[in-house]
Amino acid sequence: MLIKNQPIYNSGDKPGKGRYRCMKDRNRIRLERDSDILPKCPICDSRRWEKIV
Repeated sequence: MLIKNQPIYNSGDKPGKGRYRCMKDRNRIRLERDSDILPKCPICDSRRWEKIV
């Protein structure tokens, strides 16, 4: 489920721990620590992510 009114994050951002979904191919990743940096999508190389629950 998408969290309403959440910003879109870019690779290189440190948005905090949680699950994120690629805006292009919907691939999901999990950041385990608040200090983790969002990568490019390992599937499509997109740089845009949205936070999910």
